[in-house]
Amino acid sequence: MKLTFKERLLRVKQSVRIEEVLDRLGHPVPERYRNRQAPYTIKSIFNNERTPSMRIHPGKNIYYDNSSGKNGDLLNLVKQKLNLTDDLPGKGAKTAKSKALEWLEQSTTQRVQRMKKPEKTAPPPPQSNDQDTPNILVKTQPLKHPALIKYIREVRKIPLTTARKFLVEAHYKRKDKTTGDDKYYFGVGMKNDQGGIHVRNAHPRSKTVVGLPGITFLPGTKPDGKVDVFEGQLDFISKNVMRNSNQYRDTIISHSASNYQPTVDKILEKGYQAVAVYHDNDAAGIKMMEHMREELDERKQNQVKLFSRAHLYGQYSDVNDMLTQAPGSNMFSQGKSSPTPVRRDPARLSDQAALVAKKNAKHALKKHPSPVLPSTRTDELKSPTLVHSTPDRVTPDRDSKLRM
Repeated sequence: MKLTFKERLLRVKQSVRIEEVLDRLGHPVPERYRNRQAPYTIKSIFNNERTPSMRIHPGKNIYYDNSSGKNGDLLNLVKQKLNLTDDLPGKGAKTAKSKALEWLEQSTTQRVQRMKKPEKTAPPPPQSNDQDTPNILVKTQPLKHPALIKYIREVRKIPLTTARKFLVEAHYKRKDKTTGDDKYYFGVGMKNDQGGIHVRNAHPRSKTVVGLPGITFLPGTKPDGKVDVFEGQLDFISKNVMRNSNQYRDTIISHSASNYQPTVDKILEKGYQAVAVYHDNDAAGIKMMEHMREELDERKQNQVKLFSRAHLYGQYSDVNDMLTQAPGSNMFSQGKSSPTPVRRDPARLSDQAALVAKKNAKHALKKHPSPVLPSTRTDELKSPTLVHSTPDRVTPDRDSKLRM
């Protein structure tokens, strides 16, 4: 049976993504925007412009071009870009919408065959086990399980009273992939703005999300028009511990480096002009920072100032790693006193820190040449009985010159 125009249009909207249409029209979407549902901004396909102004909503397959005012769905996009018009009345005349629909059906990479029925012999598409076994929340309660308390106190070095202000004890279950039986788990978690909970415990691979993933926005106890962004929930709490303060500005916790898009959306929604990012010192964290900068530059034309705070914990993987490795550090203290010296493990030093250490060593050597050590007291230099530990390397003439 022949499908109606509305039925054909519905099948196109369900089968074709707006990125495919833009590709076919000669305006490919940047690779970083592909296969995602969050909105993004590109340069207008209707005008030549330097600043991107065309907003794409891939989840809804719609667009809005601020430079020209043109907007709509896939049908309008094709009709407006190709300048399609209605034929003159007569036999076989077609409307602009009908022409656009035919173009979508015949010219996209995922062609819609409106007359063809699925083959009965074709097997159904396989489904992954991860989709069949989602995490299901059982209950949440204040932190009280001994194993989790030990994990927070001894592994993460966070006081229990501080942890309980932001974290909950989450119990959840999921189907075993082999037996199909329910298996139960628990961990410490923080709720996000989508109603989900990001959970983890002492097991290295325990990091997961129960429910919908998302970001967490925490209104500051002392807002100042700025916002702090943390990649992980424990990093945010660790900073408060090292500052020895319950006061904090507005905060966004991304929970994952891949959540940079909703993080940027929240920044623009709240109208912040200055953003401090506490990202992990790894490839994913650095990439998160780059993506955020690109997004803000495109959508706000460099009006938002973005700062990386990774230099404050440069030799550690993240803020919590600094807390656990150097618990006496007051790097984030509110006072103006110099930070307490922290234990530096040479194996953990970054290349940049190692280079700085090497330069400092050379400077110290020039300032205090051998055999006199930098720690040697002045009164020892004045003593006529000064003898080096290796007499064959220090002659009386050399020694007299040093006393001058």
